[in-house]
Parts: sequence; C-alpha cells; structure tokens
Amino acid sequence: MWDITPVPDEAAYAPNWWRILLVDAGIGVGIAAVGVFLALTWTRAAWALVVLGMFYEYLVVGRFFRWRSLRDQRRPDPG
Repeated sequence: MWDITPVPDEAAYAPNWWRILLVDAGIGVGIAAVGVFLALTWTRAAWALVVLGMFYEYLVVGRFFRWRSLRDQRRPDPG
C-alpha cells in the first residue's frame, strides 16, 4: 500500500546542487511569508502556513546535511 522505497539523491551530485537547495529554501520562506501576511491581514488560521513553511525549511536543512554527507563519501581519498 505505502511505497517506502528510498528515493535516490542524484541531485546531490549535480554541479548546481546548492542552487537546488536555495530554490527549495526560497519556497519555504515564501510559504511562511504568505502565511504571515494572510494571518496579519485576513485570518489567524493562516498561521498554519507559517508552521508549514518552517517545517519545509527544516526538511531543506536536513537535505543539505544529507547531500553534503553523500558528496563527502563520493569524493576520492587524496592519499
């Protein structure tokens, strides 16, 4: 029913890997910013968007550390 197959991280080895994460981080910040704007001008329930945006940022930071670890493991030993 639920597919728990690990997703490969080929993007971690892309030359522009940091740009991918930067765009992802921008998405999270954008969601949080829209949530703040809507919560202050329209409805307090929009604070849920802020929480969602911050959780997305948490996931992006985790992906950064995972990708950095994958890149370090793939790097040839200089010795």
